[in-house]
Amino acid sequence: MRVSTPTIITIQPAGSGVTFNLVEGDRAVLDALYGCDTAAADPADLVVTYGPTLADPAAQVREVLEGANRGGGTLRLASFDGERLVIEGGFAPAPVEPDVVDVDLKWSLWSADEETFEEYAPGIAARMRAAHSGEGKPLLLRTAPRKEIRFGAVLISKGTAEVEFSFEWDEPHELAASVDDRLETGMSDEEHDWVSGLVADYLAASYCEFRRERVISEEDFGKLLEAVDKVEEELLEGEKGLSAAFDEYVASLAESVTERRNGGDEP
Repeated sequence: MRVSTPTIITIQPAGSGVTFNLVEGDRAVLDALYGCDTAAADPADLVVTYGPTLADPAAQVREVLEGANRGGGTLRLASFDGERLVIEGGFAPAPVEPDVVDVDLKWSLWSADEETFEEYAPGIAARMRAAHSGEGKPLLLRTAPRKEIRFGAVLISKGTAEVEFSFEWDEPHELAASVDDRLETGMSDEEHDWVSGLVADYLAASYCEFRRERVISEEDFGKLLEAVDKVEEELLEGEKGLSAAFDEYVASLAESVTERRNGGDEP
């Protein structure tokens, strides 16, 4: 939260309204009262015409501050003597957009070793450290090893890493072809379409196994790298288990196709 010393603003009559004049404090408070960037506005346009609460400008100021607070502020009117507003509180700082870097570590999404990052993306380790310490901008690493069908995004900011790792398989109609290897004769088009639909349902039900998401808080940069690396290990273990379960499912599908053929109940 960006909190300054109290902001002092004077009110002066101007035609059918008033003008606000910043004496000291946060110009963002003045901008909130006017509803615009006062530094870029024409001074002639900076006149506020009050409505029904003209007799009680403090009430209208409080209403404006409440609106500003809905955007993340903590502003409050501390005092008003008829000419001078004293406003306390501040605004949440605007989010800092991260720098985005694409990384290809060839065989893996991540590494616990800085040297590996330097090998494939020279200079990136220093930027990662700076983002983690808060001395640099947040850094979003989009990682996709060329030798694997895995994808990841790691947002590093001060003391934190937000991790999203996932893997992909072939399309259901391509995976359905593996049932043919367990049959004496290949599937017909109708059988293939039926099996493809069942495989698609199986993959949809297993969606969570295809990804891992974690938010890691760790002040030690080396330990942060290790913690993110463990997320990839979890992903690989999940893929291994899903692959074994899918092999069993393929075997059951082959049996189902055979039973349908023997019973004359074609899909």
